[in-house]
Amino acid sequence: RGILDEEVVRIEFGELLSFYRNPQAWFLHNILGLRLDNGGKNLPEEHELFQPEGLDQYHVEQQLVEHLLSGGDDREFEKRLRVEGFWPLGGPGSLQYRQKLKKIQSFVEQVTSFEMGKPLDGELFCLRVGSYIFSGTFANRHENGVLLFRYAKLKGKDLLAAWLHHVIAQRLFGSTTTILAASDQVCRYSPDCTGPSLEHLLDVFAEGCHRPSRFFIEPSFVYCRQAGKTRAKVSPLEKARQKVRGDLDKGYEPAWEQLFGDEGELMLGAEFEKYCHEIMSPVMQEGTDG
Repeated sequence: RGILDEEVVRIEFGELLSFYRNPQAWFLHNILGLRLDNGGKNLPEEHELFQPEGLDQYHVEQQLVEHLLSGGDDREFEKRLRVEGFWPLGGPGSLQYRQKLKKIQSFVEQVTSFEMGKPLDGELFCLRVGSYIFSGTFANRHENGVLLFRYAKLKGKDLLAAWLHHVIAQRLFGSTTTILAASDQVCRYSPDCTGPSLEHLLDVFAEGCHRPSRFFIEPSFVYCRQAGKTRAKVSPLEKARQKVRGDLDKGYEPAWEQLFGDEGELMLGAEFEKYCHEIMSPVMQEGTDG
């Protein structure tokens, strides 16, 4: 499963990516064996549904982006959605689809302009990194570098996924450029970028296997963004705590409530700020593209 075993420290890439999306939810599910369900209500923005048809906007958009990038026909995709019952019929449905398509085509054109070349097959790897044996399948590699994209606003989890791909690619393939495209920002990591090492990121994962991590990904993203504002009236820590209060109140993060319910926003302390400065801040600074 990629979790630490007793004889040798083995970590799988897929587990590492999952951990750095949400370390607390990962701990709850993989270490404690619990899975929390918020009942499908109060979901974050990227999971908001079309009204009144109940279509999952986020997943439909991602599928359409991938379809167009692979050279697929947009009319074919619309027909498939209708046949499968995922898109409303008639004129209003067509108008809604065309409006959505126009925005997504602009994003697809931007991604295509990076000229990353053809996608390559995933590559199995096994690396010795310090005291760890790190293995998995490396995907998202193209002829001219590594490309990740998500048609949604940039989040901390996107940046960490891109950085993990980048530092691993340097070890596997040598000098490599990594590009991350979100709907509101493009981040680019060149071969000479500096930031948290793969070994350090594996150390944080290993620690997060033994106790719930204090590295809260999206609050750290908010923290670092606030720290970059020269005239901010609210401190970075308070801004991050506002993010925590909002997410807990809306039920977005049941794992936080389960693991740190008594602490609330106070779960963000010195250890959290340390992760912000050591990991999220350099990853954000190195990847900012204009």
